[in-house]
This record gives sequence, C-alpha cells and structure tokens, in this order.
Amino acid sequence: MLRRNKLELVARTLDEAIKTTAEEEFNRLYEITNNPTEVGENIKAALDSLVRLQQGVEPEYNEWDALFYLTWYQPRQINLALYILQELYEDTRIRLGSDFPLHIIDVGCGALAVQFAAGILAAEYQQEGNDLTVNGIDPSQPMKKIGAALWLKFRSLLGEHSDLSDLSRTCDYMTNNCMLFDSHTSYCCSEDDRSWINPRLECWIMAVHASYKSNWTGIKHALEALRDRYSPSAILITSHRSRWDVVQFVAGEEFHQQQLSPKVLPLQGELSKVTEWRTDLIWRLPAYQINSVSSLLSNPVEWAPRKQKSILCRILRGD
Repeated sequence: MLRRNKLELVARTLDEAIKTTAEEEFNRLYEITNNPTEVGENIKAALDSLVRLQQGVEPEYNEWDALFYLTWYQPRQINLALYILQELYEDTRIRLGSDFPLHIIDVGCGALAVQFAAGILAAEYQQEGNDLTVNGIDPSQPMKKIGAALWLKFRSLLGEHSDLSDLSRTCDYMTNNCMLFDSHTSYCCSEDDRSWINPRLECWIMAVHASYKSNWTGIKHALEALRDRYSPSAILITSHRSRWDVVQFVAGEEFHQQQLSPKVLPLQGELSKVTEWRTDLIWRLPAYQINSVSSLLSNPVEWAPRKQKSILCRILRGD
C-alpha cells in the first residue's frame, strides 16, 4: 500500500515538474511563432481540441495539444495508472512473491503516464528498477517528446528530496530500460527479446484511455498482435464511461469490467502550481482573446476528475 506522506511529496514534486516543463515548452513554442495573436489562436485550438476529447473525438496531438494535455489530463492519467497498477502489483506479489521482473507494454502511451506510475510503485514496493521495463507505443511524437521532457525534469527534482532517494534511483534505472516506439509493428520488430530470454518475466499490456472511434480498429489489432507475441498475464484497458462501445469493440467478450469512481483514486485535490501557471497564462494573451480561453484556463487542475467515471476492463490469461 502506498504511504500517504510519501505520495503527497511525490504529488508536489510532479506538480512542480509539470509546471516547469510546461513553462519551458510554452516559451519554446512562443519563440518559434513570435506572434501573440497566433499564439492565442493556437492555445484556443488546443483547448477546444481537448474539450472534444471528452466526447471521444481524438485530438491531433500536435505540439500545442501536447502542452495543454500535460497541464490538464496528464495528472489524471498518472493517478488512474497508479490505482490500477497498485492493485495488480499486490495481486502479483501474492502469486509470485516480492521479487519478479516486470515488463509493461503501454499502448497509446501518450505523455508516459504509465511509466511515471510504474516508477512510483516500484520504488514503494522496493522493486529494483533494473527489473522493470515500461515500453511505450504511440504515433504522436509531440506527446512522447513532452512526456520524456517531464520525466527528465521529474528526475532532476527528485534529487532535491532525500525522502525520495529510492524513487530517484528507480527512475534512473528505468531510464536505461524504457524505450518508445511509433507503432506495435516497430515494437515487435525491435531487438527487445527479454520476454523470450527470461521465463519468469511478468508481462502486462495496458491501454489507458487510448481508444477512440477513429483508432479503435488499430488499437484492437495492436492488442491482439502483442497478446499473441508476449502472452501477457493481464491486459488492462480503460476508457471514459461515455466510450463504452469503443471498449467493447477493442476488448471483445473476454473481460472483467469494473467501474472506477474518481473518489477511489489515490491522489486527490489540486495541482496548485500547474493551476497557477495556467491562470497566469491568461494575462499573457492579447486582450481580445482572453474571454475565449479564460473559463478553461482558470479552472483548477486536479488529480481526479470531479464527476467523470472510468471503466476498467481486465483481460486475464487463462492458465
């Protein structure tokens, strides 16, 4: 079980890391554009795109989408992955004991939420980071790029907290073991043969809020191909409840369904530094554009959504 005081310190560190990474990325994009009006239009387009995401419309996931995804949905994704992985960790430790090498394949990895969650849990359960691999698959280069930048910033901030030295070591180990791929095909053709070398390797496949109607055929094909190749002990798929038809298509008939309320997630409350950064951003925009974005940018960024429930599907391998 995650210790509350430790988890709160990790949450504050992530808050700082997300805010700092977002500020650096915003400054980079601003310098490229160097046009306040165009910057405002890009922000508005990204926010509108992420609002439509809630209705199941897949964003373009360009650089501006990635920036505002990081400061809106990324905390919730890390939180959701923490909840799911903790339960699976505990079940697996009962089945295999405390010492087992773990390989997680994250389909639709986005900004690497599963990698963050896995690192936090591995450190808490005192699992050596070099026994943990999280490989992400996602076609969006901007999402993977900003996730990698956040990972680097998070690692640097961990060094400032002696109470997080175990997590710092775990993340350092993981950095050398984790790789990112553009598609399941490129992943299966890689030289990562650890799943064949070590018969004790525990393999999990995850797809956290990765399925949309625009990509559901591709996600289903990827999960089937990875399942055939790696024989995972579990496949875990999550989705907003509103996209249940997509999950049914991707998962097929063989799954255990669980409804997840925001109240059960391990992290609660606001990311105060990320919220402050988004709110301050309003006043850096041209005056005539403020009204169109202020309502979204001024909303608190929280670890758990207030209302939206998720669905978790577990597909377990039969022995």
